[in-house]
Amino acid sequence: MNREKGGSGIPHQYQVFNIRPMPYRKQLNKDKIMKALVKTQGVYVIEQKKNVCLQLCASIMSQQLSTKVATVIYNRFLNLFKSKSPQPAAILQVPHETLRSIGLSNAKALYIKNVCSFFIEQKLTDARLYKMSNDEILSLLTQIKG
Repeated sequence: MNREKGGSGIPHQYQVFNIRPMPYRKQLNKDKIMKALVKTQGVYVIEQKKNVCLQLCASIMSQQLSTKVATVIYNRFLNLFKSKSPQPAAILQVPHETLRSIGLSNAKALYIKNVCSFFIEQKLTDARLYKMSNDEILSLLTQIKG
């Protein structure tokens, strides 16, 4: 996690999906305690991640689980592949029952397959996503069931 130092702009290398400081800061600054926290903590900046599809799959895997359990399941998932950054096509080749056997629920296994299918069908790449606005990404990714 990176925090902005000084200034109100986000350093270029941390601009992910065109994220800018949020308007909530103005509201938080109205409260003395929150204002001090915002000043001390700075702006939260999301780091650019590679393999967005895998990140979305990992997010699905970890939903409603403790951090420890989510980590165990994610590591089991990664162990299914030669690469520690499997692409959507490789993930789709994993049988449903194999995904279930590593600790994923039926629904999560299906949702992961949905994400990968969507990325392939839409020819989504990290580079293409990074060029899109937040609204464009939201409109696109909310089409995925899961």
